[in-house]
Amino acid sequence: MTIEVLIPVRNPTEVFSKTVESLAAQTDKNFSVLVSDNFSSTGCEQIEKAMNQLSAAGIAARRIQRPVELGRVEHWNWLHYQAKADWLKPLFAGNWLEPDYIEAIGKG
Repeated sequence: MTIEVLIPVRNPTEVFSKTVESLAAQTDKNFSVLVSDNFSSTGCEQIEKAMNQLSAAGIAARRIQRPVELGRVEHWNWLHYQAKADWLKPLFAGNWLEPDYIEAIGKG
């Protein structure tokens, strides 16, 4: 089973780092992360920092962006459509996962 964590962002703040830190701390790193940027005008350095941190932790991550800005729910729907994994976990900036979350899902 493949697992992908989906993170929609727009103008992320420092709170986004808590989300990324929880992913980097996972005991099982057999998952990927898909970050969808909905035309951020600020916080782009937070997204770049997140991508670097995930890569350094050995987690496959990719960043996507539509050619046009979407409404919030449209963005979430589009992000889900872009995912490729068997199991999807949406996660919003500021939310986090406990360190054994992915491991527990993989055993299920």
